[in-house]
Order: sequence, then C-alpha cells, then structure tokens
Amino acid sequence: VSQSRYDVNSGDSIYVGGSYNNVAGVTRNYIGKYDANFGYMSPWNPNANNQILGMALMGDKIYLGGSFGSIGGKARNRLASVDTLTAAATNWNPNVNSNVWGILPIGDKVYVSVLRGRERERRRERENVLKRKSP
Repeated sequence: VSQSRYDVNSGDSIYVGGSYNNVAGVTRNYIGKYDANFGYMSPWNPNANNQILGMALMGDKIYLGGSFGSIGGKARNRLASVDTLTAAATNWNPNVNSNVWGILPIGDKVYVSVLRGRERERRRERENVLKRKSP
C-alpha cells in the first residue's frame, strides 16, 4: 500500500483503504480486504474510483468516506455503505458534496467529518509546508 492508509480490523479481516491501486501485488482501487488467517488479499473488491479517507465497520456493512464518486458498482458521492460479503454498495446514498475524512456510525445514525472552504485551504498549506521540510 502506498500513500495514506486507513485500517479497520474485523476479526479475521483487515480492511485497508487509502490512495493506492495495488495491495500486496493485487490490483485493488483504493480499498481492499486482507485475510489475516491465510495472509492474502480477499477477492472482495468494491473498486472505488478515488481515494478512501475514512472507514467504520458496523455489522455486515463498512461505511467508507473519501473523494470517490462511485464504489461497489454504484454512483456514490464521497460517502457509502458497502456490504462486507459482496462488496456491493447498499441502497443508502447520502450524496455528500465534500470529502469525508471521518465516520462514526451510532445506532441508526452516521456522523461524518468534512473539511470545507478555508479549513481545506489551511490543510493544503500545512501539507505543503511539511513537504518542503521533508528530506
């Protein structure tokens, strides 16, 4: 996995999201599931079209946030719920208009964090300063 990485552990499975197109030699676009028992990437593949920035597991669904516009075979703007067995997007479609960085499902509600306007600019400025300071 290159770039950023976000992990969610669920017993025998580790869900890995971020900014990549390959995990352990297997093509996976931004999201994959690693089988911890057998040590390989699972065939599970929701095939996001852009990066995953946040994840939360709840029951048989994984909530995914990021900058994607499609995932699990359906159009989903930046926030989606995906079946942990089939990798298909569920019918839930909140259609968010800003990148989702954090997700917290509680009961029948899903709370998300987003960066908007000036906050996003400040984040880019901090990232640029860190890049200039990196060796």
